Amino acid sequence: MRTGPARHGAHGLRLLLLLNGVPALVGVHDVADQAMPNDIGTGELGEMYVLDAFEVKGPVAAFEVFLDAVPLPRAGRARPPLRLSVFQPVERDFAFIVDRDLPAETLLRAARGVDRKLVTDIRLFDVYEGKGLPEGKKSLAISVVLQPQEATLTDSEIEAFSKRLVAQVEKATGGTLRS
Repeated sequence: MRTGPARHGAHGLRLLLLLNGVPALVGVHDVADQAMPNDIGTGELGEMYVLDAFEVKGPVAAFEVFLDAVPLPRAGRARPPLRLSVFQPVERDFAFIVDRDLPAETLLRAARGVDRKLVTDIRLFDVYEGKGLPEGKKSLAISVVLQPQEATLTDSEIEAFSKRLVAQVEKATGGTLRS
């Protein structure tokens, strides 16, 4: 079923529906010319009464949007368009041994600063304190997602990134890579 042009008349909103290419008129109750929820005059909505020929069960609603009344986005506040890459993302996990009182955010901040264009996500997935670690230390494990934009990453590029990340985190936190 495809809708055609909407028409507003004295008896409320009317929709011209095409069912398998055959025009059929379906009426809409004039529900007090209800405005769309944002109440700035961008459209109307109503409950439809459907002809028996359509064999539709239950209530049916319709709406009309006045595109000229939809406000344009405010300059400077809109998010940039989503740019999806056609290249395979790479996910790597790292675990660092750090002082027990070091906030995890300090480690995450250091890791985020390595390559902001390549790194799309960094998250902490494990905190461990206990057996196998020196006294006063904890292990923080992070997952890093690399999303190339121009070409698939080679093993040497991934290795170079990993070395830069480890060096940056060790410098910022005083920690070491857990083996």
